[in-house]
Amino acid sequence: MSVTETTKAFAPAGTWAADPVHSNVSFEVRYSGVNNFRGSFTDFQAVLAGGETATLEGTAKVASVDVKD
Repeated sequence: MSVTETTKAFAPAGTWAADPVHSNVSFEVRYSGVNNFRGSFTDFQAVLAGGETATLEGTAKVASVDVKD
């Protein structure tokens, strides 16, 4: 006996914006095959518009990059 189940995942309808106090935008780049370079942006915006065709859009100001040396 086998059971086949199909589900459709989508974001609930609505629009949400990132909360800069509780959210972050960060990145990690591997270099020289030995280590990772990490950084983040302190000034950013992101919006998720949910529904059957959810979209995520965001921006980050390059001048707000923060890297830990």
